[in-house]
Amino acid sequence: RPGMPTAPTGTMAMAAASAAATVSSAAQQQVTAQATQQALATYQTAQAQQPQVQMADAAAAPAAASTTNNATHQARYSQTAIRNRTYNDGSVAPAVPPKRGEDGLFQRPSGRSRKGMDWDGVHGVWRPTPGGDNGGAGAGAGY
Repeated sequence: RPGMPTAPTGTMAMAAASAAATVSSAAQQQVTAQATQQALATYQTAQAQQPQVQMADAAAAPAAASTTNNATHQARYSQTAIRNRTYNDGSVAPAVPPKRGEDGLFQRPSGRSRKGMDWDGVHGVWRPTPGGDNGGAGAGAGY
């Protein structure tokens, strides 16, 4: 067809296609790079504002938790608290009220046993071991 431009063939066609792909690829890379930089800037701005709040919360939380734990520990295990939980016969009520099992007996509290005492599931208290035995507990096991 005379007057109509013909499509390049052979090496010329491959060179033209390669140049077009390179330009297209470079443009896509530039757009992708710009989008990535913009997203990174937005993320960094958000992160710059957020840690201040997290640090303030993190600094306050451990102090409050340790104060609460310390106060709870003192309320349960101080000498006065243990004396208040000790009966005339020498038995000691647990620091936390025991739960009843399906059989109707009080479940033994979790953790180690009291030095020189056995658990009484009927009454829900620690009773002195008959014969004054220390129950095999090591030093410091009792209060």
